[in-house]
Amino acid sequence: MQETADGKWRGGVASTNYTCGFMPFAGQAAAAKCAVAAGSQVTVSYYHGAGYGDETPAYDEWIARSHKGPFMAFMAKFDAKDGLPQGNAWFKIYQLGKIKEATNNDWQTVQYASPDGLNNNHGAMNFTIPKDLAPGNYLLRTEIIALHSAGSLYGAQPYVRCVELTVTGSGSASPAGVAIPGNWNASHP
Repeated sequence: MQETADGKWRGGVASTNYTCGFMPFAGQAAAAKCAVAAGSQVTVSYYHGAGYGDETPAYDEWIARSHKGPFMAFMAKFDAKDGLPQGNAWFKIYQLGKIKEATNNDWQTVQYASPDGLNNNHGAMNFTIPKDLAPGNYLLRTEIIALHSAGSLYGAQPYVRCVELTVTGSGSASPAGVAIPGNWNASHP
């Protein structure tokens, strides 16, 4: 997603930019796909300060600690000639949320104390592709929703990315999904 001059995110959660982010080539076929076996672990990386030299404090290098919120991973069948998946195509395969025991606003995504958190894993988030997933071409969509500015409409900051995968295996599952955009709106709590 790209921030506009007024500090709001381009189009918000109702925009097609919300599907895979605002990038010049979003929605176009990649030069190569990542091959992955169903049931195997994948890793995606998020970096807050990559390429910014000494401007970013070491403790915020992976993702700013202020950027608390959920992490989610979705997949959808994908054929580049058809464009981005439409309708209820996106099924969730992983999520990481609030620390259950926390009495404050602690989210596993940014806390060093969480073994699954981005900061504890140097910006990497690991999760497993469903073992029973039918083989084929998919988009893997990951998202962090930073809630530090979510007190106002359009204040939540989605950090979205997509990767093309070719899933191998002998599974047959074709999970039901949700529409992205369309799975929630800007005023959804």
